[in-house]
Amino acid sequence: MSIKESTAVAQGQYISANGLDIDYLDQGEGEPLVLLHGGVVSTNSIWAGVPVAYASHMDTLAERFRVIAPDTRGCGRTRHGGGPISFDLLATTSPP
Repeated sequence: MSIKESTAVAQGQYISANGLDIDYLDQGEGEPLVLLHGGVVSTNSIWAGVPVAYASHMDTLAERFRVIAPDTRGCGRTRHGGGPISFDLLATTSPP
């Protein structure tokens, strides 16, 4: 099985929410498709070629959809203020 690396340039942006700048990629046109980060299913290019990673599929998905893929706290370009990142912290809308 061969996975091609993404060649299209996704536009990196960020939104500020609850004191945290959340980076996200926005690529393609059409109906919005939001890819939620979890485990190794990330847009980070270090995962390109790994079948479960979004980085391996962004181009294909963007041919039909407007793909919006935010980073989670402490991943990609979204920073974390320090300390452990629990599932409760990831689910909350308030800053630590």
